Amino acid sequence: MADSLIDNVIDSGRIEFVSQFAIPFTAGSLARVVIDDDNDARMKRAIEAVTGVATGDQSAYERVAGVAAEILSERSADTTGRDDVLQSLVTARVDGGRGLSLVEQLGVVTVLLLGGLDTTRGTIAHIGRYLAELPGFEQRLRRPEWVRHDLDELLRYTSAVSVMGRTVTQDNELLGRPLKKGDRLAVHWQSGNRDEAKFEHADEIRFDRPKNPHLAFGVGIHRCLGQQFARLQIEVAVERLLRRLTGLAVVPGTMIKETVGVVAGAPEQMFLSFATIAD
Repeated sequence: MADSLIDNVIDSGRIEFVSQFAIPFTAGSLARVVIDDDNDARMKRAIEAVTGVATGDQSAYERVAGVAAEILSERSADTTGRDDVLQSLVTARVDGGRGLSLVEQLGVVTVLLLGGLDTTRGTIAHIGRYLAELPGFEQRLRRPEWVRHDLDELLRYTSAVSVMGRTVTQDNELLGRPLKKGDRLAVHWQSGNRDEAKFEHADEIRFDRPKNPHLAFGVGIHRCLGQQFARLQIEVAVERLLRRLTGLAVVPGTMIKETVGVVAGAPEQMFLSFATIAD
């Protein structure tokens, strides 16, 4: 999938990195994992719909739900013992009792898709920007071992999810501030990942940190279910890009447009030029 997206732009020498690579790569791979379907035409519809969700097309939610509902309906009578996400929703039981309703099944599908779209796309877009702007960054990411150490520092620094709402479940106190059951809090993961008491020079990318207990994937019962899949997507995206492209740079006269909201600061539009690497 990554190679196909690169094929689309490699002759032009430039790419709008977010819409032409980061979004279709993450949306396409996520759709194939969550909505795994043997019907090629329907799988194509699913990928197009999930990509629509990623680009802000509100009607795309209904199209995703429609595809998922079709497959879930078929799977309810499937006795072949498939082992994938949708089949697990069909066979799931609540506390060993009832199964999930179609509405509940579609709710899980929606959460899985929304949880993995903007987040991974944002991190890949950040890395694309650093490849274009930071001296020596490309050479560092060409080292095979970068994923085992450097990726965590990039996750800490970029904090794909900057803030999430949480509900206080019991009366409590936080840093001297009384909290009541039912209070709503904004838990700022990005702030935690820049905590100078935890990370020396927290506002800098430092690849030599001996420990990196970052909160990029959350913590506790809210820790990201798809963190290993996200890491795999990032690794594949970088490996395939750098196998074929080099010298990424921001196209002169263009501006990098950044996102706002939960995935704050990630490039939303970024035109990059590049040179190609001969096979």
